[in-house]
Amino acid sequence: MKINENQKVTLTIGQLKRLIKESEYMLKPRYDSRASFYNKARVEVNYDGTEILYSYDTPVAKCSPDGKCEVLPDWNYSQTTRRHVHEFLRQHGDEQWPPRED
Repeated sequence: MKINENQKVTLTIGQLKRLIKESEYMLKPRYDSRASFYNKARVEVNYDGTEILYSYDTPVAKCSPDGKCEVLPDWNYSQTTRRHVHEFLRQHGDEQWPPRED
């Protein structure tokens, strides 16, 4: 079906998310001693280059193309999810996570 650029289109939230999401990949350990995260750590790359880490299908951290990374708020993660977050941030150049307390 062809859609003309002036035509209105109705999409579900799921369809819209699939259009906005450019790609995804499974996080592979480079710094962690584990051989694999067994497909429990997935990274979505959005159209603007932002990468969002999902651990067990929950968004837990993100990094923008300019190198700014953040752990998403309101979390109480398992040890495994902490490993996923730590690996993701280290692969994006953040060596200081978790933050040191002064």
